[in-house]
Amino acid sequence: MVILLIITLVFLIISDFKSHYVYIWQIILFGITQFIYCFLTLEKGVLVQNILVNNMFLLVLSLSVGIYVFFRFRGKKGLIGWGDIFFIVCLVPYFSFNRFLYFMIISLGVSLGYWAISYLFGQRSREIPLISTLGICYSILLIYDNVIAK
Repeated sequence: MVILLIITLVFLIISDFKSHYVYIWQIILFGITQFIYCFLTLEKGVLVQNILVNNMFLLVLSLSVGIYVFFRFRGKKGLIGWGDIFFIVCLVPYFSFNRFLYFMIISLGVSLGYWAISYLFGQRSREIPLISTLGICYSILLIYDNVIAK
């Protein structure tokens, strides 16, 4: 099942890297695969707790950042795409709260690092391929959890 999950991630990663665009069916397919994988591998109470706690955290974080952006940039839109948001929401069932925080901090740091290196070497894009970098970090974590740590 983890192989199927990684395959769906690969499609998202490639699409995001190539065109900075992912199709909704790709995110839905990943979300369904992710939920089934978590349903089969986690205890049901843990799964519900992960979903509730991590989504509450994302809601508080989104509102905080949204308020900051509204006042700081006077309501500038388009700072993060809906695909990025839905992808992050799809990730929440897998993680306990602490692990989700660590994952987000590290993978968002990797995303910024990738963007900075790309920017320094001439790719002057203002967009960060968030799904790609988070997807790569998540793939590495899945491989670690299912192959190395077992």
